[in-house]
Amino acid sequence: MGKKITRQPVSKKDFRLIEKKVSLLDKKVSKIEKVIFEHNLKSERAHQGFQNQINEKFDTILIGQDKILNELQNLREETIAGTYLFKTLDTRVSKLENRVKKLEEKIA
Repeated sequence: MGKKITRQPVSKKDFRLIEKKVSLLDKKVSKIEKVIFEHNLKSERAHQGFQNQINEKFDTILIGQDKILNELQNLREETIAGTYLFKTLDTRVSKLENRVKKLEEKIA
């Protein structure tokens, strides 16, 4: 352990020795704080870089999804327009068939 605690006044020599030890400890703590700060800074940069990579990947994915959704929307619109056009043409063909039948009946 350390020295035995006494109630005697501290000598200048002991005080200087304590002061040196405190100074050394302070320097060691400063070095440790510096290392921790640098480590945290590197970790933050690495995290930010990783986050940027993830964001770029998700942006690519989202852009692809938007393209797919737009294509699906266009196909739906084309299907609706095609169905309407088919019904219109089918109705016109039916009317023309009826007219041909009536004309054939008149001729026969």
